[in-house]
Amino acid sequence: MNAFGLPLLSAVLVCALPSPDASAAPQDAPSTPPSADAAADLTQVFITARKRDERLVDVPVAVTSFGPQALDDYNIRSFSDYATKVPNLSFAYGNGSSTGETGTGFANARTIAIRGVAGARTTAYYLDDTPLPGAVDVRVLDLQGIEVLKGPQGTLFGESSLGGTVRLISRQPSLARNEFQYMVEGGTTPGGGASLNGGTSAAANVVLAPGRAAVRLVGFADYDAGYLTRTYRSELANPASSLVSVDNQGARRSAGGSASALLRVGDDTDVTLRLLFQRTRYNGFPASYAPLPAFVPLDVINHTANIQPLSRDDWTLPTLIVRHRGDGWSLHSSSSYFRRKALDVEDSTEGTAQYLFSYGYGQPPTQPFEWTAHRNSQQFSHETRFAINPTGALSATAGVFYSSFKSQRDSVPIYARDILGVPGQSLMWTYNNDYNRSDASLFGELYYNFLDKFTLTLGNRFYRLQQDDHTRFDGVLYGVNLVSDTDNRTKGSNPKVALSYKPNANTLAYASASKGFRAGGSQTDLSPLLGGCVSAEEAARLARIAPDTVWSYEAGGKIDLPEPGLVATAAVFYVDWKNIQQPAFIPACAFYLQGNAGAAVLKGAELELAGKVSRSLRLRAGVGYQHARITEQGSSQQPVGARVKQVPAWTGTLGAVYERELTATLKGFASGDVSYVGDSISSNSTSLALVRGSYSLVNARVGVMWAKSQLSLDVSNATNRRPNLGDVGYLGYQRFEADGTTPIPQVVTMPPRRIMLQYRQRF
Repeated sequence: MNAFGLPLLSAVLVCALPSPDASAAPQDAPSTPPSADAAADLTQVFITARKRDERLVDVPVAVTSFGPQALDDYNIRSFSDYATKVPNLSFAYGNGSSTGETGTGFANARTIAIRGVAGARTTAYYLDDTPLPGAVDVRVLDLQGIEVLKGPQGTLFGESSLGGTVRLISRQPSLARNEFQYMVEGGTTPGGGASLNGGTSAAANVVLAPGRAAVRLVGFADYDAGYLTRTYRSELANPASSLVSVDNQGARRSAGGSASALLRVGDDTDVTLRLLFQRTRYNGFPASYAPLPAFVPLDVINHTANIQPLSRDDWTLPTLIVRHRGDGWSLHSSSSYFRRKALDVEDSTEGTAQYLFSYGYGQPPTQPFEWTAHRNSQQFSHETRFAINPTGALSATAGVFYSSFKSQRDSVPIYARDILGVPGQSLMWTYNNDYNRSDASLFGELYYNFLDKFTLTLGNRFYRLQQDDHTRFDGVLYGVNLVSDTDNRTKGSNPKVALSYKPNANTLAYASASKGFRAGGSQTDLSPLLGGCVSAEEAARLARIAPDTVWSYEAGGKIDLPEPGLVATAAVFYVDWKNIQQPAFIPACAFYLQGNAGAAVLKGAELELAGKVSRSLRLRAGVGYQHARITEQGSSQQPVGARVKQVPAWTGTLGAVYERELTATLKGFASGDVSYVGDSISSNSTSLALVRGSYSLVNARVGVMWAKSQLSLDVSNATNRRPNLGDVGYLGYQRFEADGTTPIPQVVTMPPRRIMLQYRQRF
């Protein structure tokens, strides 16, 4: 059956199912928590970690949850806003892969790590039931909530959830009431020059037929001023010429929105069609040089040529969802088609010229070298699952999943003038990569309640994965027209078992063991290129990437304190990670590759507390510790005992919101939070074991509310920190110091202090 036949068949089956008897027992919970008001009540925290609506305290999985109230309290707008508030979650830029789904440059560089499991595609990233690339930054707007599931989630979320899953849950159209809300804001960023920050968003729900049909429309547009300065020579060929400065580097402009339509067929079937789109433009990478040994990003980026770096990211996501509620059971079908176009333009003038000279091509005439990479990707995904609701001792969730991912990466041909004694232009480099991956899976979890207080969970996922990679290199730099075709086929299972004990309605203790799996790679066979700079044995080993697996063992507990309304969670874990897939930089060949870095053991703990301290005070606090060490050396050459890259030992967060009645109609509020991320080892500069320093981020808000309006002053990154978020791989050739041996990393960093005045209105 072709890809488009799956959702059609599912929709027909769902709509053809018989309606339940009106006198039947209560039906299963809706696809989102009962209401926004209930979800906002911190004494009743609902999550969908097991693809059904449950109280946080009832789920034997470590979950950090942000409900609608928390998203509003801390003005969460982007990935970094919530990622820095999750214990034992970290993220970095720079994954070092030249092929496949990720790559050098900025647009695809971000990776997420949970509990020390770091690297490309180790953490699943979902919008509702649709898996997305981890580098995409979905604007946090009109969401029902965000959930971060820790530990392997392969049973329900697939092979990419090796360390955990980040899940964004969208707000569905309401069949009950019309509503409209909007937000406008403006402010400044130090270093942004004459540019100001600004943004607006709006969301509207329109009931077309009460109880039967509704639409929901959402839109936004944002502009964030840049904070870096780029310089270049006024005369390219004259080293003594004056420098020209261009500010506002790293400025970001983004816009997007969604349109959703919900149709209720009869009393038991809902059909939702949604189109989501987003576009982002960066004027220059939000990255700067970080000279060694300090490895701290600079404010000024010095170049010789006048080339404006930029990054663009456009994507669309149409989704069809069909839900059917039966008598004690439900059926859910979700089909989506994700399409993305990303572009990076990099000034690699210095690094390319250094490469030409160092490898015997002579000193070429001074000339600019602009490297451009296009990366287009498409993914069709479909899931149909069946759930038996917990009306007796047994309940279950089971389903089928299929996805087909295609990625095309093309580099604009690079030409050099007058090299190798050949006058005129010579093709120096061209690169094309086509990567395909498909995933077909059967999955399920069975929950058995016994002795009234115990629940046994048994789960498994049976999968068949296929990867194909076609790559072509050409140009005088390597003297070879290289064409590589590789493939990888994998099948297996991801088992899980958990036992939980619930002595009362508000207390849970649990223990679990689960397997996580990431498919191996069909990496480009670079033996003709690598043979001259590494041994033949090493070249052959780097040509393929073996799968890696984890076995995770976890014990934890949760306590819900209805008075005053606090939820406390704690967990300890031990993870055995084999055949780690990690980046390896081959300096002699100037290549970033993926390799298997042996094995590691990850162990640690986390503690979180969230909810009401009093009627006026809400609190969020959490701390995480992870000890991640290599236990077996692999291609990355990390010795036994070395820290796993990109993994900080300590993470923590503390936030509070205080509200007070000022008058009969006016309420004041103030909020603040601080997040800490410990130091970690950089991923790309593998031979140097560079340390990214620890950092803390402080945010604050103060404002007033009246009726359905809110006015606030928001300060992000109040202490003006510029943390090192990882050195991204060059599109072109890495730049070196004058000695020709000391690399100059380019490091992504966060915007400095941002001060915004914001107004919100609801109707």
